[in-house]
Amino acid sequence: IALISLLMVADYLLYPLWPSPDYPAATAHDNGLWLRHTWYFGERTDVDIKRLAKRLHDGKFRYAYCHVRYIKPDGRLRYRYPEAARHLVRTLHREAPGMNVIAWVYVGSERGTPTVDVADGAVRARMVREAHWLVTACGFDGVQWDYEVCRNGDTRLLQLLDDTRAALPQDALLACCANMWAPGPLRRWVGWDE
Repeated sequence: IALISLLMVADYLLYPLWPSPDYPAATAHDNGLWLRHTWYFGERTDVDIKRLAKRLHDGKFRYAYCHVRYIKPDGRLRYRYPEAARHLVRTLHREAPGMNVIAWVYVGSERGTPTVDVADGAVRARMVREAHWLVTACGFDGVQWDYEVCRNGDTRLLQLLDDTRAALPQDALLACCANMWAPGPLRRWVGWDE
């Protein structure tokens, strides 16, 4: 366990120093890149955004997943930066045509226990309104719920996806960050089944 922990820490610390990989043609135009919350917060310059657009275009990325941080226990977004979001999305669309800019929304947990009760209809309704706001007011092409903390077989995730799909414009993208598959004995601690 100590060796695995050490390798994970080394991977985390060394990852930014590794050179960018060559992207295989088989996955060209299907790749996505996760963007840190600083892009949504407006903490990047126009030069940074244009440089990002060039990287996305040259790397044949199709999706940019922009972390908008997290949902609070009441179902509302913790942070709202509509002007910065609109500017980011407009610039990426202009500089990297065909790019889909997705709002990545974390549905949090504390020590492995969800802090947002997705089973509560009022909380879920507020989450859905926030997803609609991210698309219609901020200009994102869609929303991705990061709800990895939900347990295997938890139908609340499916209800959240159904409710969100019904509220979003027809052409908006909807996705979720699914947990990894794990064989039966390991599912007690991590992972989902098919």
